[in-house]
Formats: sequence, C-alpha cells, structure tokens
Amino acid sequence: MSVPAGCSGSPRLRVCFFGTYAREHTVTRVLLSRLSLAGCDVLERHVPLWERTRDKDASYFAPASLGRLLPSYLGAAVSLLRTLPRAGETDVYCVGFQGPLDVVLLRAARPRAKIVFFPLVTLTETLLEDRGVYGPRSLWARLVRALDGISLRAATTVVFDTRVHAEDVCRSFSLEPRRVRTWYLGADLEVFERRVPPKRKGSVNVLFYGQFLPLHGLDTILDAFERLLSRPGYECRVVGTGPERRRLEPRLRDLEGRGLRWTEWVAYGDLGREVAGADVVLGCFGNSRKASLVVPNKVYQAAAVGRPIVTRDGPAIREIFRPGDDLLAVPPNDPASLFEALLELGDEARRRQLGDEAGRLFETTLAPGLQARRLRQILEETCVG
Repeated sequence: MSVPAGCSGSPRLRVCFFGTYAREHTVTRVLLSRLSLAGCDVLERHVPLWERTRDKDASYFAPASLGRLLPSYLGAAVSLLRTLPRAGETDVYCVGFQGPLDVVLLRAARPRAKIVFFPLVTLTETLLEDRGVYGPRSLWARLVRALDGISLRAATTVVFDTRVHAEDVCRSFSLEPRRVRTWYLGADLEVFERRVPPKRKGSVNVLFYGQFLPLHGLDTILDAFERLLSRPGYECRVVGTGPERRRLEPRLRDLEGRGLRWTEWVAYGDLGREVAGADVVLGCFGNSRKASLVVPNKVYQAAAVGRPIVTRDGPAIREIFRPGDDLLAVPPNDPASLFEALLELGDEARRRQLGDEAGRLFETTLAPGLQARRLRQILEETCVG
C-alpha cells in the first residue's frame, strides 16, 4: 500500500503493535489499517484474551471473576514477553484499546522504549462513572484509578479521540499536555463504505445498533421508539445485546409486539449492509460525562456510509460535526427531543441532505489518507521526543 501524500519519501517506521487487544474490534482494525497506510512496517505481538467474553456485565468485573482472569493474563504476559522484539529492532510500540496492563508490562520490559498508547477511554470512565461497577470510595475503585494513572504515565505518548476528552483526562490524572495527542478514529472502510441511500416509498427505517451500555442511553431510545411506533410511516430496529439486556429485555419484548424489530447479533462484517439499509442511524444518548467527551464509533460509521445521524449533543460531537448541517444533535436523556428529531427526518429531502453532508464531512476530514498523515506525525514526534 502506498504511503499517503505528506509521508512519501519518509523512511518507513518499524512499529510493534503489542498486547492483549481485541483483534477484530473496530478500533484495532482502523489503527492497523492506518498504520500501514502511514508507511509503517507493522509487527503484531498479540495474545487474545478480552475478546473471549463478548458482553462484559458487572459480574465480569467482580473480584471472583478478576481472580480467575489474573492467571490468564499472566499467561498471556509471559507469551508476549517471549516474542518481544529485541531492543533496537523496532522504532516505536503501539498499545491499543483495552491495553492498560499491556502498557505497564511493556514499560517494565523495555524501560527506554517509545510507547504510544491508544486507550480510547479510561477504565475510570467506563467502570466507575458510566457503569457504576464499583462504589466510588471502594478499594476496587481506588485500584482502577491507580491502574489508569500508572498506565497513562507509562506511555511516552497517549492518544485520545477528541481534544475535549484529552483535556479532561489531563486534568483528572495530572498528565502533562505535551505528552497527549488527539486522533479522530474514523471508520473501517472495508466494512462501512459509502453507499447510495435506499429508495423506498414506504416506512422510514430507524436503526440503533450496539451494546446495551449506559453510555448508549437505551431507555431514551426505547421511549422515543414507543412514541414513533404509534405513528404510521416508521419502522424501528435494534441490533444488539449487552450488559443491560436483563433490565431492558421486558421492554424490548413489549415493543416487539408493537412492531419493533430486535436482532441480538449481526456479524461485524455485515454491519455495513445494515447501516446502508437504514434511512436514519442513531448514536448515543446517555447523560454521563464520558458520553459528552467521546464520539461513538457508530456515528463515524454512519457518516462513512452517508446516512443521516441523530445523536446526543455535547462538546465532542461539536468538535467534529456541525449539528443541524451534517447530523442532528439532541440533549442527552431526552426522549421527546429525539422523537421530534426523528419526525423531522420523516422528510426524505432532509434525510438526503444530512446524509450527503455527513458523507462529505467524512471524506474531507476523516478520510484514511488524512488519518494516516496525522498518525505518522504522532509517531514521528514520539520517536524524536
């Protein structure tokens, strides 16, 4: 694959992508793709671990479960260290999503290595603030915060998905801003390619897909769907399952009786077709601090396909998108506003305008070549820093 404009003529970088990351997670796929495009020779040192359990509810993070996971991680760590490149054989190490322990392990094994860490979100944001797995003053909460702090400081460079998120983490963990970078994730174009909107004279198809997490605000989505299903001209679809399934299933089954279509699982490679077949794609609507600081993967993916998007408003969304022009943004945890936005998108011309603008923004701001140049810049700054 050719080096994108701006990288041509530069020497190839030797990158070791290291850890127990989920190999088929969209974040990993996008990162590996852009590293190759940025003129990097990528050597993967990977032992699968976290993807063995797809839906990680609160019981997954209970002390007894973590006690069972510890020997598995120690075994993975030994395997990783056995295959670690010798000093001088790589220019920079990259550690991806789900990698706090991997960063700490790598720093202990290679004290002088240049390490770029792509955490996406912190454990504190996920386990304490968003999901409430541990009490805020519990021993486990203190351990989670400590692991976040240690892993963030162990990396040479830490990369977050938005500037507002990076600034927030710097404040929360007293990180030096010079060590933190921003890199917008974008989408895996092997799956989410631009497609012509479906032509139909029937109902408007509204799609939500994803894990059932507090971040996603499924209660808000289902409240809006309940109102929408009472009106003619709309079809509502949910694709997913996850930690909140037990609580949400009675509501989902009730709405199925009113016309909702619920599919628990669609293979990752088929998600692009699901998005392409929708008239409107929903993002996230939770009211947590984390939800305001990140751009959901599904928003990038729908923009790549060229579909109109409705998601929660907040500083992260406004850092990249222009609400009203290339998507619709509503207040968090506000079913009435979501319902009104979906009524607005009953108009085909409005849907087409928003979808076209979302696709244009993706192509001019988040295209793979642009991402690769930014990624190359981050790696080079890390190597010489």
